Amino acid sequence: MNKLWLLLFPALALAQVEANLAVDAGALREPMEIGRFALGQGGRSDRPIFDQQVDAVRSLHVKLIRLFVQEYFDVYPKPGTYNWETLDKAIDTILETGAKPLLSICIKPRLLYPVIDQDKSIRAVTANGKN
Repeated sequence: MNKLWLLLFPALALAQVEANLAVDAGALREPMEIGRFALGQGGRSDRPIFDQQVDAVRSLHVKLIRLFVQEYFDVYPKPGTYNWETLDKAIDTILETGAKPLLSICIKPRLLYPVIDQDKSIRAVTANGKN
C-alpha cells in the first residue's frame, strides 16, 4: 500500500526532492560480518589476482570466492585433450584462503572465437540472417 502512490502519481515519483542525510560513522552498530559476502576472481586473465595476498584474504573469513572460468584457462586446447593445470592453481589459491570456490563457467568456444577478446560476443541472428 505504501508504494501505491507511485502508480497513482508517477509525476511525483519522478520529481526531484531535496533531502538532508546525516551519517554518523562513529555510531556503533552490529558487526558487518564480511564473511557473508562473496568475492570474485578472474575474468580477464588465467592468473589468480590475489595469490600474493592469501593471508590477507583469509583474515576476511570470506565463505565463497567466485571464479570466472573463461577461455584464458585453456581447459580444452584441442579435441580429446584437457588442461586443468592453470584452473587447478586458481582453485588451490581460493582454497588456501579458507573459502569455497564457486565456478562461473563462461567460456567462449574457440571455434566461434578464435582470438581471445573480451569485447567480442555473439549477437542473436534470426533464421533469415537478420538481427
